[in-house]
Amino acid sequence: MTDLFKHPDELLAACDAVLKVELEHLGLPKEGELNHVLIPLHFGSEGFMSLTQFEKFYWPTLKALVVELAERGFLPLVMTEGDYNSRLEYLLELPKGKAFVHFDNVDMCRAKDVLRGHLCISGNVPTSLLALGSPEEVREVAKRLIDYCGRDGGFVLSTRTPVDDARPENLKTLIDFTIEYGVYA
Repeated sequence: MTDLFKHPDELLAACDAVLKVELEHLGLPKEGELNHVLIPLHFGSEGFMSLTQFEKFYWPTLKALVVELAERGFLPLVMTEGDYNSRLEYLLELPKGKAFVHFDNVDMCRAKDVLRGHLCISGNVPTSLLALGSPEEVREVAKRLIDYCGRDGGFVLSTRTPVDDARPENLKTLIDFTIEYGVYA
């Protein structure tokens, strides 16, 4: 973090160098093999860096990575962590229909409005709800997300984070309700 302030030019050069090395090692997808590339975003959220820092240090490298992966025939699975509400519009710069974005903490209705038809989105069923809520509350949240975010496709109902502490009956409710209710016409 201190390099953002003390060595910004060197940090930008390091970002470019790491991107180049990673892309050289990746190559192209092989016929018949899974072509998905998981990209966990641990540090680009609102709580970690300002929007100005995101624009200068984080977004250019991430965008270049996702664009290059898509051009090579990979499907980037971008897994955001933290609050990405102020970063949603940047995702419109990614190739349309060529990436999947999972959100940990975002206003999913706003994400659907901003990204409608551009990228597939998922996430945001709170794991705390699965651990502490009732099956009725789980159904209510799932229904709200499916009704709004599932319109016109491009949405996968999913939890925000792993469900290690979920009550089994709540997890079963989420799965059963999604199978029953979350069907595209």
